[in-house]
Order: sequence, then C-alpha cells, then structure tokens
Amino acid sequence: MADVDTKPAIVGASIIIKGKLSGTTSGADGSFSLSTNAPYPVTLVVSVVGFQKQEVEISSDAPVSIGMSSKAILMDE
Repeated sequence: MADVDTKPAIVGASIIIKGKLSGTTSGADGSFSLSTNAPYPVTLVVSVVGFQKQEVEISSDAPVSIGMSSKAILMDE
C-alpha cells in the first residue's frame, strides 16, 4: 500500500472486509495479509488518516497493490 503521488509505504492503514468484522492494518512496509472464508469477489474497505477512504473489489487470492490518494483538508480562518 502506497501514496499514489509520492510512493512511500503507508503504515497503519485499516483494511477490513466490507460487511464483516475481519480486518487488519498495514505494516511498516505498507504490506498486509488478510484471510477469509467468504467467496470471491470480496470488497476491502481501506482507510487511513489523511487519505481518501476507498473500496477495492478483490476477485482472487492473487497479491494486490493499493494506491491511496491524499485527502484535501479545507480549513476556515
């Protein structure tokens, strides 16, 4: 898992299987592992502070790369 603009690994992202209680977080190198008995396809909900939350559909047990986009934060004076 990495920032799509600057490419560093994203540490501590929350990854859960949509509609389930199963989840994990990304490690120091941005990697994660998650197991389920749910049939494919499954949808992963990925979130981390400062980035846009996204849903990623997974259709096999092949490795996936997930790029996260920064979230613009607007502040009033």
